[in-house]
Amino acid sequence: MHNAINRMFSGCNSIQTMVRLSYRVIIITMLLPCVMLLTFQTVMMNRYNEKITSINYAGSLMQIADEDLPNEIWNIVSGKKANDDGERYRMLSEFDRVLPLLEQTRESVPYISAAERAVASLNENLKDLDLQIASDSTVQIQENIYDEVESVSSLLSMVLTHYNTSQVVAIAGFNDSMQAVSAVLAILAILTGVMVTWFAFRNYLLLRSAIQTPLLRFEDMTKKIAEGELDVHLETPEIEELFTLSRCFNTMAERLQDLIDERVHYIGELQRAQLKALQEQIKPHFLYNTLGSIICLAQKNCCRMIIDLTMSLTSFFRISLSQGCDYITVADEEQHVRAYLEIQAVRYNTILEYEIEIDEEIKNYKMLKLLLQPLVENALYHGLKAKRRRGMIRVRGNMQDGQMHFSVWDNGGGIPADLLQTISWSLEHGGSSNQTSFGLSNVDRRIRMYGDGTGLRIESEPGEYTQVSFVLPVKEEESC
Repeated sequence: MHNAINRMFSGCNSIQTMVRLSYRVIIITMLLPCVMLLTFQTVMMNRYNEKITSINYAGSLMQIADEDLPNEIWNIVSGKKANDDGERYRMLSEFDRVLPLLEQTRESVPYISAAERAVASLNENLKDLDLQIASDSTVQIQENIYDEVESVSSLLSMVLTHYNTSQVVAIAGFNDSMQAVSAVLAILAILTGVMVTWFAFRNYLLLRSAIQTPLLRFEDMTKKIAEGELDVHLETPEIEELFTLSRCFNTMAERLQDLIDERVHYIGELQRAQLKALQEQIKPHFLYNTLGSIICLAQKNCCRMIIDLTMSLTSFFRISLSQGCDYITVADEEQHVRAYLEIQAVRYNTILEYEIEIDEEIKNYKMLKLLLQPLVENALYHGLKAKRRRGMIRVRGNMQDGQMHFSVWDNGGGIPADLLQTISWSLEHGGSSNQTSFGLSNVDRRIRMYGDGTGLRIESEPGEYTQVSFVLPVKEEESC
């Protein structure tokens, strides 16, 4: 059985396919004994009803043979009824109609044949009585015919009684058979329940192994990247839902060193700032924490949440790399920051709420990539986390006076007035006062150096809120 299950799942490379196949096997296995029981009961009830019907038919014929037909003949012989009344022949025709309807088994066929011969004899007796009455024979002769009819009717009734007895015996045998088969089906149902339970547990182990093993490889690769081993390569997992993430990981690992070497040789502050922005997007601790969250969900069998979180991480890296292009659409930038927030919402679900409101009219315009996410990260780590209670991050983008306006607002701890003044001075003079304002400084420098805007504007009220905003010109077409 163990090998059979492994062979059954060997061709499955998708979590969804494995779950669907498991459901089908469990449902079919549970339905099989039910179908067998229903079929058996239907067959047995049909046979039981046939025998009961035959017994009722035979009982009605016995009534005719015991009383109705002899009484009818006596009334004719004694002159109480006219001979032209055809009631006696109607009674005989009832035998001709009902006898073929009786169930015929090996035990009952002799009784039915004897009954048919008795009916034929009665028919001859009635014809003889008609002749005697027509020839105005003596009463004695007619009474002799009556006695013969009564004798044959009694014999016919006895034959039908024996037929009913055989049917009752057969019904008793049915009851014994039904009890035996019911016991077998009960055992089969118990065995089916045990087998389904075992199969479900075995399937759970297979699914956990199929999901957890590649995720542990992801975690190991992340640790190696964190230690500086950028030449690592992740084998393509067998699970379809992890294909894209695996490819993105390998692409990231392969291109990471090339991007670092390439950016190091670029001339000018612009290229160095862009390199730092990219490195911020692929922090090893961010990857490590995200994969840790995925592994926790895998251990809880939250397959749907694993797929959603994996797709968010894939989208985050895809847009971060964006084939080396510096400009992406506003829609892609929105998707990038949304993927980041979806990932962080799993880890910080007790303190993080967010809203993203980007007007449709600006989504197809181009903008410098990786501008919103560093501001959101800054709001999360230095705003909401500092507040130590649940807070909101709101990202907005709209068109005003022919320019695109963006803002990141949070209701975290805010920035003290003296620190806000220091940060603003540092941004104005192209430096970074401390590690806290590094993300702000990087975004501000890139906006200014690309000539896309006038830098960042920061508004804050200690203990209430912080809002970082900037303005970009409209760009419909822009090369990478």
